[in-house]
Amino acid sequence: MDMVMDGRHMSPIRRLSESGRRWRVSVETWHDRDEYHGRLLFHEDPSAGSGARESATLLHGRSREDVLALAHDLPEEQLRRVLHSLA
Repeated sequence: MDMVMDGRHMSPIRRLSESGRRWRVSVETWHDRDEYHGRLLFHEDPSAGSGARESATLLHGRSREDVLALAHDLPEEQLRRVLHSLA
């Protein structure tokens, strides 16, 4: 389910298991000038309680759908590398 807050959309893209932890991966998208941007958000399983991690702006496209498609196409190994870089 997409959420919208302050003109930014947050859309879930997949779940990820890493080092015995479960993460929900979402992409936050927004429009700025004539381009859409996106960053990845990693939310740990709520029972673990360690919160969320946010990447820098990584994705760009001509439409929100372009950014979402890029996020969905990211290989799981690349998502793991981004997650580890945020530790």
